[in-house]
Amino acid sequence: MPGAALALLTHDPASERRRDSLSFGHHAEVAALPEAEQDYWLRKAEQLGWPVKRLRSQVPASHDERAAGDSSPGPAAHVKR
Repeated sequence: MPGAALALLTHDPASERRRDSLSFGHHAEVAALPEAEQDYWLRKAEQLGWPVKRLRSQVPASHDERAAGDSSPGPAAHVKR
């Protein structure tokens, strides 16, 4: 099989969201979220140097919003500075 075809078969789209500077725990915290929200929260955690505990405290608001069908502006409105 040509190399390009093999690369397509073995490519893991989730690997594009992985951040080397964050731990497995960071990634586990956002794993249940839609891809766009995973990117958002991982970027925030990376940029602001959040430990897993801080990320964990931020993400529930995002989960709660979706469960309630809330149409508020999204995760950015819930980030505590």
